Amino acid sequence: MNLITENKLQIRLLAPSTGVEFVQSVLSMPEAPGEPFSASRRQTLGQLSRMILQDAELRADAGSVALGYWLRRANIDRLA
Repeated sequence: MNLITENKLQIRLLAPSTGVEFVQSVLSMPEAPGEPFSASRRQTLGQLSRMILQDAELRADAGSVALGYWLRRANIDRLA
């Protein structure tokens, strides 16, 4: 959700939930610690992919199916 206050664009961070921030403060945040393609992150994305692809409602949505497909472990492993 975008919020505009006094002509300054704000965004609401969903994860981690820190409330509303100005765009510039988000862009200047330090990098998150950790390896982007660590085994635990790849495993989590693989689980999310399976959950998306097994959900009947999400399977009816082409965008969700595409996301589920691209989050499969084999696809993430190719990026690592």
